[in-house]
Amino acid sequence: MSNAIHVWGSVLQTKHRVQVMGPVSVWPTIDTETISCVDIVNANRRISVHALSTAVDISVGSIYMMKHRELGFRKVCAECVFRHLRKEQKDCRMGICLGHFIRAFLERIGAMDESGCIIFLATKGISQQWRQPSSPRPKKAQSSTVAGNATLSLFFDIQEPLTLEWMFVEATINAIVTCCRTFEGRLKASLKGNNQANRYEDAILLQDNTRPHTAKVK
Repeated sequence: MSNAIHVWGSVLQTKHRVQVMGPVSVWPTIDTETISCVDIVNANRRISVHALSTAVDISVGSIYMMKHRELGFRKVCAECVFRHLRKEQKDCRMGICLGHFIRAFLERIGAMDESGCIIFLATKGISQQWRQPSSPRPKKAQSSTVAGNATLSLFFDIQEPLTLEWMFVEATINAIVTCCRTFEGRLKASLKGNNQANRYEDAILLQDNTRPHTAKVK
């Protein structure tokens, strides 16, 4: 039995020689040759890791390690783009928006908008004066447009415009001024004649610039 095994072993050694393999190709290392991908990145800043791996014939893991650890690259958003929501998020947002169509909720909202205007209190009729035929022609001084700058605030609700508010250059526009003096004061006072002030006891003020929801207003 042992003689037969020895014969078969000698036959296999003569017919099937063990071929010595050459140098095995390993994963490319990070050297001056593989750093050539920097030129490709500089030419196209939005190239993906998979596209760069195909271009330089290096694995995705090696490309990722080179860009982040060795070269210090990182991806940032280059422009303001809309965020793509999932279907669940879109359905949730649609449900919240549909809930705002309740008329009782819309009637509580008092919105406002601001716009910069140039206003001169002195009209042309008021600025006229008498002159004699022999008196010299008056010199008209050119008025500065900065002196007439003002901010016009329009308050309105679901039914109609409510009131106007002028704020000139020296006025400070913040949340406390808007909520206390304008909305709770003049706005409610202008509605007393129409018996509409009661429906603004729990009103919600929407304003674009100031932040009334963060102001400490009693």
